[in-house]
Amino acid sequence: MNMKSIAPLFLSAVLIACGSTPSSIIIAPQVYAPIQSLYHNQSVQLSITDLRRQHHVIQVLKKDQAAKLYSPANDLASILNQSLTTEWKNQGLAVNDFANITMNVYIDAALVSVQQETVKYQANSEIRLRIEINKAEKTLTNHFKSKGSSNGPLFADVAVLERDFNQQLGKVIAEILSNNDIQHFINH
Repeated sequence: MNMKSIAPLFLSAVLIACGSTPSSIIIAPQVYAPIQSLYHNQSVQLSITDLRRQHHVIQVLKKDQAAKLYSPANDLASILNQSLTTEWKNQGLAVNDFANITMNVYIDAALVSVQQETVKYQANSEIRLRIEINKAEKTLTNHFKSKGSSNGPLFADVAVLERDFNQQLGKVIAEILSNNDIQHFINH
């Protein structure tokens, strides 16, 4: 093959790659959880593991076109870690590397998938988090999930999808923070 025959192939590959390059969005969940002392001199080691194969949180799919992918400006695991650590601190639970209780949070799903058609769209969202807490010889596992859907005329607005994802994630985090099983397991 000479350069003239390779150049069009190379240009096509570059154009395809650019068409599916992730764009950045801001993930900043607003968590509405009561600030009250729920934990009594307890601390946990917290780790967040993202088990998703792809790390974008919004994908816009349109027939015969490359998917448009939107990833968080910051790593989703780091965002969850910061949010949970802050909120648990407000509830009296310390998060540090020396605690005897380990808490592992697994991100199993976090995606808004949009099917874009010529004059309408359908968006489906799902967030699934799994928490595993180990204390002495005991283990507690809880699952938290949220699903949603929306549709509308014309084109999906990425800013609206971003806002809805943040609200949905904030609700899941609030469910974790107010979970009686977690509170009881850590305190007793």
